[in-house]
Amino acid sequence: MIQSAAFVGLGAVGAIYAQLAAGCAQTPCFAVVRDADSYRRDPVCVNGEPVPIALVSGEAQMHRVDLVIFAVKWHALEHALGQCAPLIGEGTIVLSLLNGIDSEQVIANRFPKAHVLLSMCSGIDSNRKGHAVTMNRRGKIVLGERDGRISDSVKDVSAYFSAAGIPHEVSCDMLHQMWWKLMVNVGMNQVSAVMGLDYEGMRSSAAALERMHGAQREVIAVANALGIALDERDMEAWDRQLAGLSCHGLSSTLQDVRSRRKTEVELYSGTICRLGRELNVRTPENDRLLREIRQIESAYL
Repeated sequence: MIQSAAFVGLGAVGAIYAQLAAGCAQTPCFAVVRDADSYRRDPVCVNGEPVPIALVSGEAQMHRVDLVIFAVKWHALEHALGQCAPLIGEGTIVLSLLNGIDSEQVIANRFPKAHVLLSMCSGIDSNRKGHAVTMNRRGKIVLGERDGRISDSVKDVSAYFSAAGIPHEVSCDMLHQMWWKLMVNVGMNQVSAVMGLDYEGMRSSAAALERMHGAQREVIAVANALGIALDERDMEAWDRQLAGLSCHGLSSTLQDVRSRRKTEVELYSGTICRLGRELNVRTPENDRLLREIRQIESAYL
């Protein structure tokens, strides 16, 4: 049973789920941020409503909890792991809502006595500017064990999410789910960032869709070489989801570029190009996207 929870990060993902968790009176929760005082002066808001969650930043304010949910950017994870060490002990359940397929292993290596589940977000349509988050669709958290069993930890997190009203799904095939999400991000996020297109722009541009699908097919090829059964039906499922996103919504990578922040390109094309070389799978579209996004970043980083 989850009796205490902590959210690490209050960005476009963390804020929209922490907002719901804060309303669950039976399970105390708080958010860990870098500078709690600055967040108190300028509260995080979702669609104009402040997120009513307790804020902590110093170790003296932290204590072990039953569930820790990481929702930071990849390049902020190392700092977050150090900051949150007092929260995580033997048996603490950990979810990572980070993009990519590597963060769970990084967390497990740092906290070997914790129980790190596989998890991801699906269907989110939210944008962040400063501490203001605009949410068009909350999406859901998908979670499960690496081996597909429905463990007590999975049941406990699912029960907590249900009590808090957090949309979620328990999956018995999380590796497929996470590679599907990687396929989505590799195509959608990167192409939209390079071409400067919102969701409607992506839907209506034949050139953008061609590049997106080209990059995604390379992810499928790499996944297949690793024994993960992605195929064209997974691309079609994403196309259907893209059709339902808000016209002026932006991918997280395009948001990063427009805000002159470091992107997560190393999690996307960086991962696929590296694995492609190791597995002797050609990845020309991802090679190109990796070069282009690094060049964009070099203009402001």
